[in-house]
Amino acid sequence: MHSKTNCGMSRLISLLIITAAISFAYSSNAPAQDILDCTGVGGVEDVDGNCTLSSVYACGDDTIVNISGDFIITGTGGIQCGDVVGQAGFDLTINVPGDMTVDGEINSGGGAGAAGTTGNPGEPGFDGGIISVNVDGSVTVNDALDAHGGPGGPGGPGTEGGNGASGAIGGAGGQINVVGGAFLLSATGLLEVDGGPGGSGGAGSTSAGDGGPGAAGGMAGIVDVFSCLTTIEGDISAIGGAGGSGGAGGIGGAGGINGSGGNGGTVAVSSGKDLTLAATASLLAAGGNEGSVGVGTPNGDDVGVGGNGGTITTNQCPDFALVDNGAFISVAEGLVGGVAGTVTNLDNGPCCPCQIQITKTVALDDNCDGVADGPFLESVDQDEGQCVVYQICVENTAANGINLPQTLLDVLVDDTHLGISLAPFGDIAPGDQVCQFVTSDIPADNCTDDPDACVCEEVQGMNTAVVSNADCAATADDACLEAGSDCDDTANVGCVGCSVDIQKTVALDDNCDGVADGPFVDSVTQDEGECVVYQICVANTGDQDLDASGVEVNDATLGVVNLDFGTIASGAEPVCQVIPVDASASACTTDPDSCECTEVEGTNTAEVTAAVCTDTGANACDSAGSNCDDTAEVDCLTCSVDIDKTVALDDNCDGTADGPFVDSVEQATGECVIYQICVTNTGEQNLNTAGVQVSDADLGVVNLNFGTLVPDETQCREIPTDASASACTTDPDACVCTEVEGVNTAVITAAVCEETETDACDFAASDCDDTAEVACAGEGCLTRTPGYWGNHPEVTVEFLPVTSCGIVIDTFDEVVQDLCVNAKDAFNNDLPRQQASLIRQCTAAMLNLSATEFFGGDCNSALPVPDSFIQVNGSVLERIEFCCEELCASDPTKSEIVASGCIEDLDRFNNFSNPDDPLDPLSLCPNEDLGTEPPCKADPEQCKDANGDGIINPRP
Repeated sequence: MHSKTNCGMSRLISLLIITAAISFAYSSNAPAQDILDCTGVGGVEDVDGNCTLSSVYACGDDTIVNISGDFIITGTGGIQCGDVVGQAGFDLTINVPGDMTVDGEINSGGGAGAAGTTGNPGEPGFDGGIISVNVDGSVTVNDALDAHGGPGGPGGPGTEGGNGASGAIGGAGGQINVVGGAFLLSATGLLEVDGGPGGSGGAGSTSAGDGGPGAAGGMAGIVDVFSCLTTIEGDISAIGGAGGSGGAGGIGGAGGINGSGGNGGTVAVSSGKDLTLAATASLLAAGGNEGSVGVGTPNGDDVGVGGNGGTITTNQCPDFALVDNGAFISVAEGLVGGVAGTVTNLDNGPCCPCQIQITKTVALDDNCDGVADGPFLESVDQDEGQCVVYQICVENTAANGINLPQTLLDVLVDDTHLGISLAPFGDIAPGDQVCQFVTSDIPADNCTDDPDACVCEEVQGMNTAVVSNADCAATADDACLEAGSDCDDTANVGCVGCSVDIQKTVALDDNCDGVADGPFVDSVTQDEGECVVYQICVANTGDQDLDASGVEVNDATLGVVNLDFGTIASGAEPVCQVIPVDASASACTTDPDSCECTEVEGTNTAEVTAAVCTDTGANACDSAGSNCDDTAEVDCLTCSVDIDKTVALDDNCDGTADGPFVDSVEQATGECVIYQICVTNTGEQNLNTAGVQVSDADLGVVNLNFGTLVPDETQCREIPTDASASACTTDPDACVCTEVEGVNTAVITAAVCEETETDACDFAASDCDDTAEVACAGEGCLTRTPGYWGNHPEVTVEFLPVTSCGIVIDTFDEVVQDLCVNAKDAFNNDLPRQQASLIRQCTAAMLNLSATEFFGGDCNSALPVPDSFIQVNGSVLERIEFCCEELCASDPTKSEIVASGCIEDLDRFNNFSNPDDPLDPLSLCPNEDLGTEPPCKADPEQCKDANGDGIINPRP
């Protein structure tokens, strides 16, 4: 199985040593032969059609795996289609209608080319295959999808007196195509289409035979990923194969030429919504390095070049944002001579449209048998006492083309006038339409005279069918909020007679601007401090005009008196007015343009107070077919949340607090702390049925789930005891002080009010972030020898100036003169040889103290005394001050220096080593704090030039 490495610096090193191929010619394998189901690949299928593969299946030519539900490849399972010597990787297509999880490797790598025998070239590496994954649901890859090219075979050695044979070209990387509703390449996941390395040349015969030429590395392949929600946390690798090395020449024979690196491949990552490239992700399409020339007489010619970098394209649907949290992206050229590739970020990629259309029509049902006796229309007139039948159709209108339209999930429909609530229309695929009849398919609670039909008077007037739920399958968005959707439609029924109907509904007005921020319904729950808006609609449901002087409506609770709706003609559209936009409500005093929730909380009623039938002069409200009052209900609930982050000492690093949890602690550098994060629901609504979540970027805690919190409930988690902290790497059960030092913040990232579906953090009563502070006491002592400081100029200059023996040293040339001395230098400066040695030790000691201070250490507390200093029992700093200031700067005699023991003491200090000291194993190059980066090479030539040149930094 494939093993994946993911560490920052090794990623860059790998980039420099892996090369790309100079050409790519993929040849498909034989035509498809096998169409396998779950059991055909050795999987176990449950009653729901879900397939679990726990063993490794060896596939053949163009094997196609068809699964009827979810497909799970466990860590012990996998699909092996490649890495067969002498054979290209087989093509593999996986079609899954549900979700797919890959915890075991899928391999379609090309096999290695055979090595050449004596006098014969190696065989070319074989190409990787094509892995195609087509999943309707989500795809999660925690292991590897591997379609690399195979290595080219090395050339055979030369025959007696003959030249070595040439190596063979590496195989080309294959292709990985992933299409899904959602795609996650986790931090342990890998998509690899690297080219195979070129084969090395064979060695020449020992009798002056020339080494064989190395071959070119194979070209990297193609990775193409598209899903509606694409998240990359792991690695995508399309790196060209390395060029082969030239073969060694025989005695007197020339070395072989080197092979060129292969070109980087193509990586395309697209998302129908937000594209997330996490900090742990890497997208690599680098060129490969040229091979090394063969050793001989002379060495081989350097004719190979590095491969060119490939192409990386990140693409997303317009209007969505690329989320790049520090992913490593490289199209670097191979060494030496390649050309860097291109990285393009686009926002014109395919989308995942989600659209819905509802259509409501009505037909005559003259004999009340529930069967339509005429066409379905938007409006019909029926005789009193006879019936109508409704048809409600819901269509998934998402378009195809380059896009990936989403299925509509759990479609529900309401029709308050008919008495229909949450009528199920099921899941609807793109382009499909589901139609149901009222009352034969959907019962209508308001049709009571006959269970199989709706008498005209029961349903007369204009009424509306509303989509109350329709979830987009991939993005979980509300389809009704998507552009192009239409989630309500009306049908009108007129009955001969005189009747009137009033409908009062209410909608959320979250920003209190008088405009509804949701559908008008009979009842809403709103957050305290926010608003609602009412809609009162009056419909003439009879065959006579209503009230030449104007239909009037009162609403005592809102303070609406004789609101005039005008004359309403028979068959006219309902007349609607919005409160308080079209008419003021005296109950709403905070703002005349809005109604704050607490001002109108509860059930209140709108009532028709005047509706006179024009022809008969009767009161329309006296008709059995009339509905002259209607209610709307408003419930107000607070919603708020509070977070509290504290920290405690954990002296023995066992994950248990050794003191109280407080806002700030100070801990020894090598010891630990433990954090406690508590979240309290301070409102009146349950918080987040999916779980309240908290992140802490400094600790590396992402979306820590605190579960659903009921009002007044507090839940606490300890870090790293209850949840791991990626920032704490020394011990998974403890956080060493220096790993978390400073002020860091815990932030509530998800806290949804269950009733109102608002973000609790949007309210002033909420406190959604809190800090805890950790200070680490200085500890440790950094010591390096005089030879180290003299040979590492790029490190040494970071700790200048220092004062040694009374002289301020602020250039590296001065350091070299002090550290690289010998007897000749001392003689030419009229100094005793011992003083020259003391100058050398003092300069190194002062550099060690400067470096220790830079990294927050303290040599007095870190080094044992008197074990480390043999002459006196004073502190380290006192001894260095005596030797390097009082004694060294006073031009002492040889005997004084020897008697003092300073040279021995300082030499012991500069060579002190303690692996348990925090600073002792610290690397100074590379070092992020110093800004030193590879190559970190010593420069001993400067010391060699200064040693014996007769110069020492002048002493007082």
